[in-house]
Amino acid sequence: MRQAVLFGLIAIFIGAIGLGYNTLNPPPAKHYKIVYFGAGNCGACNQWKREVLPDWKQTAAGQDTRIVIKETATLAGLTPTAFGSYNDIWRKVTAKTRGVPAFALVDTETNEVQGVYMGSGGWRSLARKVSTSHYRKSRLELADNS
Repeated sequence: MRQAVLFGLIAIFIGAIGLGYNTLNPPPAKHYKIVYFGAGNCGACNQWKREVLPDWKQTAAGQDTRIVIKETATLAGLTPTAFGSYNDIWRKVTAKTRGVPAFALVDTETNEVQGVYMGSGGWRSLARKVSTSHYRKSRLELADNS
């Protein structure tokens, strides 16, 4: 009986050590970027770039977040092949929403779209999401519009 209790305590102790190890060594952080899609003759797009983007870049999340700007000259230029290496992301965006400005939250390791957002309301929702501790702890990829 004593042996069973002793082995039980040892098993609990080993399990506790394992749990502690997992919390001290979390899995590698994911990296995210935001891809902005717009057009040069889009009033809402130009307003976002002029009024919202500079303020966003001053925030902690904005300084940690890579925002890739992808634009066509005109709204008519928003075709399925308008964005070169970003065409797959653009197709996923247009499958969920129509119009611009549109934003995609992208996992930089897998290039998978984690969310699609449209317009100023969509941007506010995305900005709140990116500012949360989950995404902040994930070390959003540093900004460099490439």
